[in-house]
Amino acid sequence: MKILYVDPLGQCGPVKAELVRAGHHVTCATKLGEAAKMLSTHCFSAVLLAEGVDDPEAFAFISKVHHDQREVLVFQLSVWRSELAATLQSLETMPEADDRAPA
Repeated sequence: MKILYVDPLGQCGPVKAELVRAGHHVTCATKLGEAAKMLSTHCFSAVLLAEGVDDPEAFAFISKVHHDQREVLVFQLSVWRSELAATLQSLETMPEADDRAPA
C-alpha cells in the first residue's frame, strides 16, 4: 500500500519504519498543503494524519480528499498503535462500499 503520512512535527521516522517493515511504501509530508499537492500528482492508497495537525484544518483536508478521491483512505491518528500496519493491510482486501451487496 502507498501511504502518505503527514506529521507537522517532522517526526515521520518511527511510523515510516514500522509501516515499511510491514511492506508499505511511505511518503512523508509536514504540511497539509504539501500533502494536498502530493495527492494531486501521485497515487496513494491511504493518508495518515499525525497528532499535531490542527483539527479544523484536518477536517477540511479530510473532506477535500473524500470529495476529490473517495477511494483514498484517510485516518487521523491520535495514538500510534503497532496494529495499524496490519489493519491497513487488511483494509486493502476489503471490497469497496459500492461493491458490497445491499443491506
